[in-house]
Amino acid sequence: MKASRPVALAAWSLVALGIILRLRQYLANRSLWLDEAMLALNIIHKDFGELVGKLDYEQGAPLGFILLEKLAATLIGDGERALRLLPLLAGCASLVLFSFLPNTFSIPPACSPPWPSSPSALRSFTTLQKSNNTPLMSS
Repeated sequence: MKASRPVALAAWSLVALGIILRLRQYLANRSLWLDEAMLALNIIHKDFGELVGKLDYEQGAPLGFILLEKLAATLIGDGERALRLLPLLAGCASLVLFSFLPNTFSIPPACSPPWPSSPSALRSFTTLQKSNNTPLMSS
C-alpha cells in the first residue's frame, strides 16, 4: 500500500533529519572514546591477517566490521574521521532502508507507523552511537 504524499514527505523529512543529525555528530570530530581508541589501535597497527586473530587490549568486534575499518584506514587514512566513516554510512543507510521496510513486506498500515525510521532517526543516543567507531553501528 502506497503512503499518501504528505505522509511520504513527512517520512522522508525524518530520514533527512536523521542523516543530518548523524552528519553533525561525525563533523563534530570528537576524540575517540577509550573502547574506540583500543579498537583503532588494533586496526591501525595490525595488518589484515593479524586482524583475523586475537585482538590486543581485550577487544572484539565482528570480523567484517574490522576488515572494512582496516580497508577504510588503508585507503583514506588512519584519522578519527576515516575510522568513523563506516559507522556513519551504515547509520545513514539504515534510515533509508528502514523507510522502505513496510512497503517491501506489505505490512498493513495499522501494524506499522507511516515512518518506521523516525524512532531511530531522532534518538540522540542512536545518532551518537551511529557515528562512533564501534560495531554498534550495525545494530
